[in-house]
Amino acid sequence: MSHRKTAAMAAMAGAIVAAGTVVSPAAATPAGPAAEKPAAKSAAAEDVRIQKVIRQSSKCTSPKGKKLNISWQPARESITVYFNNHCNQRRTIRVWYHFSGKHRDVKVNARTKGHKRLWHNTWGSGVKKITFPR
Repeated sequence: MSHRKTAAMAAMAGAIVAAGTVVSPAAATPAGPAAEKPAAKSAAAEDVRIQKVIRQSSKCTSPKGKKLNISWQPARESITVYFNNHCNQRRTIRVWYHFSGKHRDVKVNARTKGHKRLWHNTWGSGVKKITFPR
C-alpha cells in the first residue's frame, strides 16, 4: 500500500473511533438508489453529438488486390479525411455536402498515406457521403 492510502485509512479510522462507534469501511459508504445515481450532466456535454468513424475502401486497377482506404467522422464545421493509397496510380476522393449538393475533390498521390482537412462553407452543412470517381 502506498503512503497516501495508509494515511487516509488511518485518518478515517480515527474519525470513526472518535465518534464512538465502530463502522466497517464498506458500511461507511452510502448504499442504495441514491448512491447509484450518476452525476448530472451539463447542458454543453449533452449537446455534443459523437458520431462513429466511417471507413471505406476502393479497389486499385494495379496492383491487383490492393485498395485505397479512407476513414472520416461527420462533424459540423470541418472534416478530416484520413487516407492510405496502396495503388500505383493517383486517385480522387470526392466529398459531397448535405444542403448545397456541391462536392470537393481531394487528389491522393500513388502509394501515399496522410490526411486532408476540409472546412465547410456554411455552418452545419455537414458531409453527406464520400465517393471514389473513376
